[in-house]
Amino acid sequence: MKTRSYRALAAFAIALLGASTTQATVIDEWNTIKVPPAPVLKPVTVDKSDTALLLLDFNGAQDPSKGPCNTRSKPRCIASLPKVEKLMEEARKSGLPVIYSITGGAAKADIADVLAPDADDPIVQAGANKFINTDLERILTEKHIKTIIVTGTASEGAVLNTAAYAALKGMNVILPVDGMSSADPYAEQYVAWHFANAPGVSAKTVLTTRDQVRRLAGPGMRRSGHLCTRLFHLLYSISTFRFLVLQSKLAAGQPGTSNHRYWLVRWIPPEWWFSPGSKVSARRLPSIARSITCHLSALRFSAGSRALLRPQVF
Repeated sequence: MKTRSYRALAAFAIALLGASTTQATVIDEWNTIKVPPAPVLKPVTVDKSDTALLLLDFNGAQDPSKGPCNTRSKPRCIASLPKVEKLMEEARKSGLPVIYSITGGAAKADIADVLAPDADDPIVQAGANKFINTDLERILTEKHIKTIIVTGTASEGAVLNTAAYAALKGMNVILPVDGMSSADPYAEQYVAWHFANAPGVSAKTVLTTRDQVRRLAGPGMRRSGHLCTRLFHLLYSISTFRFLVLQSKLAAGQPGTSNHRYWLVRWIPPEWWFSPGSKVSARRLPSIARSITCHLSALRFSAGSRALLRPQVF
């Protein structure tokens, strides 16, 4: 009887042990997951009238004890600085507000030198979410900002929390993936996946790269390349005709044309329209047309002059 009981108990123990070894845990399942494909990165057109650039926690480059962006703990942040610097410079040229954040215990001087803020650039100091216990939301509201371009470190910290909070509040988010960094590339990959797929934020986010943030448009500016091309050809034809007429008048020395040469200089930059001998030459117009690689962004008329505004490439 005892032998039979021992055998039954042993069989039960073996069955229990076998079940525990064959039942996969969630961690076991994770180990079998195939990495999802990289999210699609898209070119983006920025409206400079309601967009701001956020530079988050780029402090520590000069002194690793002063922040996360340093060669010791986040060399990938240091490696991202040239891309972010280029983005910052172009944002400033286009008149976009540039807003900084720093981590606790840091100061303005601790921000990486290549990204040094201007005297009037706002700086907030906070933890992972730069909206919490700061004036960031008020700053954006006062500047009528609806879209933020978010860069910074760590991708899974300041970038994730700040950008997601903004998206959930209804703002549009532009996220250059080469402008965010972490100690581990996996964290950067995860954050990109999150913004491409997470409910509430994916619909408000455009994943892109610095080089795909191509141009700025403001109120009243044409966004249709076709229309801008037609406008350029029209102005090109008008300009050619006017120059031929004025050239002939100047050559003939007609009365009343004494100030035309000054008017020409004022209307179009001399380096565009004048030959080495300082004579107006309509033959230079085709080469000028070929040198314009972007569409016209605006046409402005003022009293006594007409100016072609060069496109603002971002």
